[in-house]
Amino acid sequence: MKVHLDRELAASAEDVWRVVGERFGDLTWSEGIDASHLEGELGVGGVRICRFEPNAFSREGVVRERLTEFDREARVLAYVAENMPGVMRSASNRWSVVSLGPDRCRVEMRAEVELRGIARLFAPLLGLGLRRMGSRTLQELEAYVVQCHREAPAPA
Repeated sequence: MKVHLDRELAASAEDVWRVVGERFGDLTWSEGIDASHLEGELGVGGVRICRFEPNAFSREGVVRERLTEFDREARVLAYVAENMPGVMRSASNRWSVVSLGPDRCRVEMRAEVELRGIARLFAPLLGLGLRRMGSRTLQELEAYVVQCHREAPAPA
């Protein structure tokens, strides 16, 4: 199952990349993530550990996401989840941030989830849930970046 989402944000590509890429280990700006941190170096092989309330997908409430691509110049990163719950065989996501002007950019998310067993019968419903969750994440990202930009001190 593939989920593709794009959203134009009222923020510079640099500001968005700073949050999504340079601070990859900190996902606490996203509602539902209680804590997160990066294990290892920022770049291919680095692992983001996210903690959240246990749910139907993760009884432990922990997800490990290993970077498989990290390109600062292109503002692209990709990762795979390493500890998938029983209904999912694999999950990966690729983010890119494209400048559309000084205070405008487009964020693209390309997620791929492979379900196992009977869960494949519910792929359309799960896909809808993933799209909603992804859209909400992009809204949260924009709100966070815009808020941080407002709070940042003006250059001297």
